[in-house]
Parts: sequence; C-alpha cells; structure tokens
Amino acid sequence: MTDLVSELVASYSQGNQDETQQALVQAANSSSLNFINTLSAVFHAFSLRQDAATGANFVLSSVAAFPPPENYYLILVQELGETSPEWLRANLFLMYLNNGGTSVEVFEKILYYLSANDEAESIIRVYRMAIAAGLQTQLMEMTLFNVATTMIGQGLYQEAFEIYAALLPTSPEPGSIMQNIFALARVHMVPDAINFVAKSTNDMLDGYSTKRSAAPESVELDYHGEADDAALVNTVLSKGFCVVRQGCKLDVVERAHRYVSSELQAGFPADFDDQTIALVSELFRFDTKRVVRDILKYSSEMDLMRCVIRRVRAGTASTFTPFHQDVAAFFKAVLNIWVPLTPAGGEYPTIDFIKKRIGRAEQTKITDGEYNLVEIEEAYVMEKYGELLYTLENASPGDCVIFLGSTIHRSSNLAQATKDRFNLEVRFS
Repeated sequence: MTDLVSELVASYSQGNQDETQQALVQAANSSSLNFINTLSAVFHAFSLRQDAATGANFVLSSVAAFPPPENYYLILVQELGETSPEWLRANLFLMYLNNGGTSVEVFEKILYYLSANDEAESIIRVYRMAIAAGLQTQLMEMTLFNVATTMIGQGLYQEAFEIYAALLPTSPEPGSIMQNIFALARVHMVPDAINFVAKSTNDMLDGYSTKRSAAPESVELDYHGEADDAALVNTVLSKGFCVVRQGCKLDVVERAHRYVSSELQAGFPADFDDQTIALVSELFRFDTKRVVRDILKYSSEMDLMRCVIRRVRAGTASTFTPFHQDVAAFFKAVLNIWVPLTPAGGEYPTIDFIKKRIGRAEQTKITDGEYNLVEIEEAYVMEKYGELLYTLENASPGDCVIFLGSTIHRSSNLAQATKDRFNLEVRFS
C-alpha cells in the first residue's frame, strides 16, 4: 500500500476531514488516472478490513468533490470490479450522467442496476436523460422493455406504449411486445394503443392464404381420408370454418376425455401438459402440418401458449364466451382446431359461428370483464351477419371444427344445456 493510500485510509477512518482533503488534492493534482487508481486502492483497502461500505462512501464523496473527466468514470467502475456494491457503481454512473456523459454503455448499465433494485423514479429519469442525449433508440431491447414495464407500474401508460411501438419493428420476439401493447389497450385504455391494436389486427389477417376454388355449399365434411383434405382446406378458406365429422381418432378422444375430466389436476381453462401434447400428437386423422400449411401462408407449429383445455359448465354464464375473433384475443394470425371431448349441442353447450370468411377485424366493445376490447356487440353481429349464423348441432366425440382466427364465434346453448362440455382448443400460428 502506498503512503498516500495509507494516509487516506487513516484520515478518512478517523474522520479527519482536513487531512483527507489535503491528500485528495495531492492525488487529483498528479493526474486523472493516478487519482482514479488511488480511489480504487483506498476502496479495496477498506474492503480488506471488511468495511466496503466505508470505502464506497469514500469513493462517492471524493468523486463529488473532485469530478474526473467523463471517460474516467468508466475506468473507475472497472477498477472497483464486480465485487463492489451495486449501489456504488450505480451512483457513479449517475454522477457520470449528471455531469453530461453520453455513453450508451453507461446508460445500459445504470438502467440495469436501477431495474435490479426497483428504483422506479431513477429509471424513468435516466431514460429521459437518454432521450435528451438522443440515445434511446440505441439502447438494447431488454433495457427498453424494463423501462416500459417500470413506466406501467408508475402509471405512465402512454410513454410505455411509445417504447413498445418503437421496439416492435426490429424485435426478434415481437409476440411479447404485442401482448404488452394489447394489455395497454385492454386494461389501461391508452387511445394510441387501442388504435394500434385495431390497425395491426387487420394487418395480421394477411397471414391467411387466399387460394380458393369455388365456394362449397356446406360447411360440414364427412372425413374419409386424404382425398378430402383439399375440400377441407377450401371450406375453411371460403366459409371461415369447417366442421370435420370424424376427423379425430375416437379411441384417442376417449382417452383424452378420461384424462382431462378425472386425472388432470388443474382449473379450467387449463394449459396443455406433456400428457395432453402426447394425446394431441396422435389425435387427428388428417395431416395437420399439411392442412395448416395450406390454410396459413407459412408452415406453422402448434402454439402451446394459446392451446387450452376448456370445461364449459351448463348454466354457468362465466364459462361461456361472447362473440369474438381469435385474432383480437391473441393478437396473432392463428388457426384453431376445436375438438369436443363430449357431445356438443342438445344437452351440452355448443358453439356458434358466422358462416363467412371475414377479412377484417370487427369493432370490439369496452366491457368490465376479461373480454374487454375482444367482445363484439351481439346486436351488431346479428344485424350484419344474422342470416349467416351457424349453430353446431349434434357434434359427437371424434368430430372437430377447424376455423380461422378472423372467424366470428361464441359459446352457445346456455339456456338449454344441462351437462358440462369438455373440449380441446389446438391452435397453430
């Protein structure tokens, strides 16, 4: 330990401000690099005494009294090392920014430290400093994502939306960002987010194929084998959905029903687990990969985040869904294969569809429940599409319905149903 470092450790430990000041002046007058090295050495000397907190306070007070050139803040943080307290490094970065520093690296690190310590007000202040320096677009996606999340917690919904909207065009994982924009629209009713969701939902409808032959007269198809695949696809693309009679293997449907109704220990709607996925892999009689590829523009995989097991309870309105489009609910161009594990219709709840391929996102309504900005007004649907209403009747285990995410549909038969219905919703995107 040099004489100067020893002198600083002794004088600061004893609270001798005059001696500490004189020694700091000596260090600062030599060179900026020597000053930084001295501060680091004093900190590590205190750390060896198991008194890193005193060493950290010494560093902060010294830098406040003798601010080094901008680039030396970074050198000091590096010299202190990752074992130094986060709050020390965070405060040094803040000092750097407050003195006019504009390093993107520093903005990244300070926002990381602040996020790790839930310092919301400082996060927002530092982000606004980045905007003032013209650097906000250069920050990493995760950094901006954390800033936006913090803003939501502070009620700054419009500012959070602006961050998410700016991130979206270049994000490698736009799905999570879109879900957050969707929440800003549905939960916090941010006008710009609502408009953004409406426009983007319409844009997503381009995800469906446009190749169609003459429109089929019926939306129901008795499935006999691969030769029926083209008719199945054309029905979906023309009418928005197709009821595929005996499109599933009955023995697998029965096994799935036994599992979800008695062995699955979960509330409903429930996520797919490994057993459900295994059952679905052998469930369909048609080639799902080829059928889905022909309906969507691109090859698609089962979207586990949007697959559910549902139990619709007879006479329980809370388990019935109102008119809606899946593109508004999931904010993705999805294809749903709806598989009843019990009968549907008659004594069981069933499902209504509008028998038309719809090329736009319909206007949704503001509600107090979970279908806020997802539900489509019933009066509007009946006035515009009432003649095209189709109610699925007499669906048996083994049947399924394939439909586009733009197809308007809802739960049905609430008043008449006396038995619960179980079904799978296998979505691809």
